[in-house]
Amino acid sequence: MKSMTGFAEEEVLLAGGRYLLILSSTNKRFFEVQVSLPRELAFLEAMIRAGLQSKIHRGAISMRVVMEAPAAVLNMAEAMVEGAHRTLSRLSEKLQLKRDYSVLELFSFLKEMNLDKESSGGVEEAFQEAFDRLVASFLAMKEEEGASLVLDLKERNRRIIALIGEIETRSPADRAAVEKRLLEKVASLATQVSQEDRDRILREAAFMCEKADITEELVRLRSHTRQFETGLSGESGGKKLEFLLQEMGREATTILSKSQNTEITYLGIGIKEELEKQREQVCNIE
Repeated sequence: MKSMTGFAEEEVLLAGGRYLLILSSTNKRFFEVQVSLPRELAFLEAMIRAGLQSKIHRGAISMRVVMEAPAAVLNMAEAMVEGAHRTLSRLSEKLQLKRDYSVLELFSFLKEMNLDKESSGGVEEAFQEAFDRLVASFLAMKEEEGASLVLDLKERNRRIIALIGEIETRSPADRAAVEKRLLEKVASLATQVSQEDRDRILREAAFMCEKADITEELVRLRSHTRQFETGLSGESGGKKLEFLLQEMGREATTILSKSQNTEITYLGIGIKEELEKQREQVCNIE
């Protein structure tokens, strides 16, 4: 189980200089990624997007690469120009050509030979290694935070189960009280209405007693808590947990609407409060 929020940094030394890779994420219902790269590394964007999408399923992802040490560019450029000079000197000697080269000519040579990129394959390989380390660190943080969220959600789920138990204990007495009040009302009307009306009132009273029964809601609510606990122990993901919380909320609302007992109403409100806190936490689960 992973949190949707995370952060990681990694450095990499390429031919263009030293770069800082920054990966972060925030809550979002679906997957969204933004990549910001220096112009010289723009060809890596497709690889970055594919790598992130294969590891992350939800959240707003931000991947930035910034040059950390521009001074390194001059040192590397100097080494590359020196290497180009040696290469051209050998060729000039072999072909008996002139050996006077300006710095601009050497840079032009590097550009034409596409050596100013070191070779895209070499850059990509070095960047891929740093990127893999970055993603591993990023996922580790998400998993650590996710573990904390799971502990909190499990504790709140246990509180809900305890509240359900208290409602189950009070529910039979509540239903009996409803039946008693209705029977007393029917009895008081028995002498004032016809036999046909008494039969109709009795049928309506039975229907009202049945409607006041919350046994089915409690059974479904307890079942959902078991599924929720199982989901937290596996890799269900935030979307399934959100669905289960939504269903539990419906059952709790129905219990509140049916109950005529103030204690059960208070307990039902307690369940709703715990569900709301869980919903806030689940929104941060990938």
